[in-house]
Amino acid sequence: MQKKKRKYSKLCILLMVALSLCLMLSCVVNVSAETNDTYAEMGDSEEETAYREFLLDKSYSADMKNLDAMMYSAYDVNDDQKKELIVKGFNTEDMHYEYTFYHYEDTQVQLIGTLDNWQNGGSGEMYYVAKGNGIVVNMRLADHMSYTLYQIKDKVEKNFTIHKQSVDVKKFGGKYERQYYYSGEDENGDPLGVKIDDEVWTEFESRMQEIPFYELDDSEEISQYDANEEDEGSEQVTDTNKISDAAKIVGEVSGLQYMGSQTYNLSLQRDENNYSTLYPEIESGILAAFSMDFDGDGEEEIFSVSYDDSMQDELGKVLHFLILENNGETWEITSDQEIATSSSYGDVIDRNCLDGKCVKEEDSVFFREYDGTYEFFYEEYDTGIIGDGQEWFFKGFCLEDGNLEVIDETDELYFSGSPIDLLWENFEGDYRNELESFCSLGFASPEVCFDNMTVDNNDCLYRILRMVRDTTCSSEAISQWMSNSLQERLDGFTCTIEDQTGEIPQNIEEFQMNQYSTSGVESEYTEESQKTFDDGDMHYNNLITLSDITDAGAYYDNRSFILFYLDGETCKGFLDREGNLIFYTPITAEAYDEEDIYAYDVNYDNGYNWFEFEDIFYVIDINGNIKSQYVAEDVVSYGAGYTWTKQEDEGDWENTGETQYILHDPDGKTVLTYSIGNEFFDNWSFRNTYLGDGIFLYEKMNDELKDESVFLFDIYSLETSEIHVEPYHVIENGVRDHMIALVSDFEYGEEHDDDSVGKLILIKNGEEQSIFIPQKYASDWSFCPSLLSWSDQYVLMLATHSSGDKFIIYDIKNQKFQTYDGKYKRYVKDYTGACTTVYKNIIAMRVEGADDNGYLCLVNADTMEESDNPIAANIFDDIYLENGILVVQDGSDTNFYNPEGDLLFSVQEDEELWEIGKDSLVLSKTDDSEEDTKKFQFVNFNGTELFKDINDNGSKRILDF
Repeated sequence: MQKKKRKYSKLCILLMVALSLCLMLSCVVNVSAETNDTYAEMGDSEEETAYREFLLDKSYSADMKNLDAMMYSAYDVNDDQKKELIVKGFNTEDMHYEYTFYHYEDTQVQLIGTLDNWQNGGSGEMYYVAKGNGIVVNMRLADHMSYTLYQIKDKVEKNFTIHKQSVDVKKFGGKYERQYYYSGEDENGDPLGVKIDDEVWTEFESRMQEIPFYELDDSEEISQYDANEEDEGSEQVTDTNKISDAAKIVGEVSGLQYMGSQTYNLSLQRDENNYSTLYPEIESGILAAFSMDFDGDGEEEIFSVSYDDSMQDELGKVLHFLILENNGETWEITSDQEIATSSSYGDVIDRNCLDGKCVKEEDSVFFREYDGTYEFFYEEYDTGIIGDGQEWFFKGFCLEDGNLEVIDETDELYFSGSPIDLLWENFEGDYRNELESFCSLGFASPEVCFDNMTVDNNDCLYRILRMVRDTTCSSEAISQWMSNSLQERLDGFTCTIEDQTGEIPQNIEEFQMNQYSTSGVESEYTEESQKTFDDGDMHYNNLITLSDITDAGAYYDNRSFILFYLDGETCKGFLDREGNLIFYTPITAEAYDEEDIYAYDVNYDNGYNWFEFEDIFYVIDINGNIKSQYVAEDVVSYGAGYTWTKQEDEGDWENTGETQYILHDPDGKTVLTYSIGNEFFDNWSFRNTYLGDGIFLYEKMNDELKDESVFLFDIYSLETSEIHVEPYHVIENGVRDHMIALVSDFEYGEEHDDDSVGKLILIKNGEEQSIFIPQKYASDWSFCPSLLSWSDQYVLMLATHSSGDKFIIYDIKNQKFQTYDGKYKRYVKDYTGACTTVYKNIIAMRVEGADDNGYLCLVNADTMEESDNPIAANIFDDIYLENGILVVQDGSDTNFYNPEGDLLFSVQEDEELWEIGKDSLVLSKTDDSEEDTKKFQFVNFNGTELFKDINDNGSKRILDF
């Protein structure tokens, strides 16, 4: 594994190292050796002389059109001892800079390639990085900046992008502190795989040398190259100018810029509720607009689709359908409809391809003329990236008296489930009304999929806009990101906007109603729909309610575990955050009656989970897709989608044989193996266990030392590291913030300072660090302080003394110990275990007041400032501090607080706290309708219910009973 470590360290140098490659040619121009003072910045080398002639002849004109502010530079961008020619300009339509690269080969100026960059301000600066042997362009927003490195050899090749995001974090006392988060992705949009911090960022910036650019002669004339060329016989030019006029008018009225007909980058980020959401790197804008006499008054109106702020603040930006009319003097917006829908629980959800859920999606906006009236429709189809679920949404508006009014039949046209084919067939099921409403509009077919939307299946429908969202990220990369809260964002998503108003003909044919009857379809599918429950994998009946659940878990990876009985079988299912039963699995009955079901975590981790049925161990993703399977008795341990199995070779009369351990990734591929001779099992026990947070611990025999060695394996870095601590203590303490912490006495004969009482051991990213604890922080009788808790910023310990106990805090970043000497120090008592903890920089400490009652005080470890009001509690069964929420269980009372100590809500007397998750909890209470029956509630930390009951329509059963 050492070889792999060296490879990993080289990735850091990737920030400075180049990739070369491949093919390119074109644009060949003969070169003259004449010189000209017009481009005096050029030297007299052979290539610069050729470039000067190339620019004078405007030979670059065919490679770039409609660019303003054109400039050039001759600069050696690949350390080949020859300068390359760079011509740049600003594209006013797409609002980005375009750069075209040429080199001088075989006495000719040849095109290498082009790149574009949306910079947001500046003048299209470009930099050269010698160690990276490439050029760098940047993007900057108010709170986000990025650098992208390209190599320029025989073609333009992107290498990587690094990001710096600023976040204002609220501290105690209401003060905000600016913090920075760093990330990066490679040329494919996958995570870069190296740690980027302020030091790496600053080092990278220090090596950037700005490339000087100079104005092109007569650049204004060149920037209009080909802009005024018109094809007299082409209607496309006329339509385009007309559309541009409509978009320009909408822009003048709304203050928005046109942003259609291009591809935008999206990034997967976490919102304030820790949900995964796609965000575009763009502001508001106009996607499409065209004018037509919609109302027959002889004057044209404008229909526009824009992306802008919603009138409902909680929705952020949404799609708008706008109608604009001219009142004789000015244009004004007469109607504005937002594309949104209400969920079954009353929440309003916006629909558009530019942001939202992590799915592949196609959106279609089209219109028709029917019965003398114009109707405008929005249709969305999407499918999961890390699962196989689909969604379909359809909404229409009729233009009446200058206003867009919702077409009643489209008010609730929505489906979510898998597979979607059953929706089109389900005229007898729960979606009968929706499908009849859709068909009553006269459309020939309700079946849609990518590149096959309603507008593609019917005549006399005219597409206005098409949007397609896609990604280069694998489902595994997305699942890993979702489970790794330390990674701020994941890039590699795009939304392509296709403004198709230029293809709308001048003469619109009126839509003819198709008499699409559902009666024939009903008779065709009635028998099939009646036997869905028995033979199919999808279920549309109400199988279970909240009262049917016998056990439940809090949300992890946006999935909550539930246990229930169905037809005499024990089933394990998973709910999404809206209460939809995504899938369920039968499990071996004894697994629940015994304790096998809890041998591994039933919660999702890294986007994966497991279940066992009929002696087979299955690994599944968050949508219930089986990724791999193993003979159950061969499984040694499991975590985060990774499975250890063992294979035994019993040997023969002269060979004891060996046991081989194999680690499989979620898809079943082998990641790591090791073997232990069977003769060692008589005297040694070898642990192999999952610690959490993507880390496995395992032991194997060290043949040289004839003793056991302990190793850690990290699934995120795929690195193995040997550690030198007792595995029992590691397993007992576990992992927090991807780090292991232990406090230990010195071993016999171990060298140490005389002023040290013991050592604090921190293990992170395969690195083991021993920090000597000074004697002054010892407990009585020179014992080591007790380890209470830790985060990635601070370690909290307790030193017990007859004269008064003390909290000891170790600052990891600044590498220093300190004693808590705040106003509560004299009330500190020996309360270890669950009563004191730390999350990030917030410490929750139990103290005993002068009134002999118990309290919990919150301390900011950065400033040592305490919250104003200690929280009263006496019994302290448990406390929970994570994601800025403090939960205190005090006997029969459970209360939720914010970091300032303010009470958020309390669990009621008739409720029982069942389980706490990272951002939600599960409560249970006796069902009034049935004695001794529990009814579960899924609740946010502010006390609001996530949903009222379970929706099992479309739930998927993984295995037949």
